[in-house]
Amino acid sequence: MGKSSKSNRKEKLSLSTFEVLTLMFVAGNFVIGLVMLVLELVKTTKK
Repeated sequence: MGKSSKSNRKEKLSLSTFEVLTLMFVAGNFVIGLVMLVLELVKTTKK
């Protein structure tokens, strides 16, 4: 997967599938982190 990202640098405008997967992975982790943070806040406020 890492080798294919170097050959796709010419296509800056069109995202490669690897870049899309990476963006989705990062966004997913960000959302999960936010949800966990909110759940922790809810737990502490309810106590």
